[in-house]
Amino acid sequence: MNERVYLRTGAFNLGFMGLRAGEPARRFLDWWTRRMREYCVCDPASGFFADQKWLDLAPSLFDGVAVLRSPGYNVAAWNLGDRPLARDGEGWTAAGAPLAAMHFSAFDPSNPEDPAWLRAGPGVVPDAPPALLELARAYAERLRAHGWETCRGWAHAYDAFDDGQPIPPLWHIYYRDVLRHRLPADYDPYAGLPYSPALGLLRQLRGDPARFRETWWYREWLRALRYAGRIPPWWDPHAQA
Repeated sequence: MNERVYLRTGAFNLGFMGLRAGEPARRFLDWWTRRMREYCVCDPASGFFADQKWLDLAPSLFDGVAVLRSPGYNVAAWNLGDRPLARDGEGWTAAGAPLAAMHFSAFDPSNPEDPAWLRAGPGVVPDAPPALLELARAYAERLRAHGWETCRGWAHAYDAFDDGQPIPPLWHIYYRDVLRHRLPADYDPYAGLPYSPALGLLRQLRGDPARFRETWWYREWLRALRYAGRIPPWWDPHAQA
């Protein structure tokens, strides 16, 4: 195990977590929710890794937090080396314990035997054991039986502007890190671009040495928009505002 990986991604994986109804759980969820609204991002260099890195703080901030150490919970690609799967009658075991929760991160039901999903974490499983492949096939069959083929075609609510155009990934980052602090509170980040208040603000940021980071994002954001066909060809971002 490479501990440096977990220093970046967090000590706890949230493929599995249990909460007991009550005031302590509500306080924890309120705290976690506030942070997820702005910083549920994968940016290890800045100290963020989606939802889970924040949980490193939970044991010191909240009473009653416990680490579930049973090998049968949250079995995944990155811990299969320590939790070998085996068939046990009608079920499976992990490191000898009953398998209770399997984490199929990056799993593709259309190709359950594809070894790519076994590389969905810091651990690498070069040869999938027969028990794992049997479990993967059974899981894929159940997903298909419950409408996976239909659900996979659903559009993501945050993938497009309100006019249907795809949102470049850099727009999400630029809006979160820069624009939302400078635009009106009622500004809709999904409104059609570039005809929006954001354009005027971006022009104001252009070329200001004191805002190097912002202007770098400005250039990258414009490049992404131009690639997506959302910048009018006649508009010169280097022209005078």
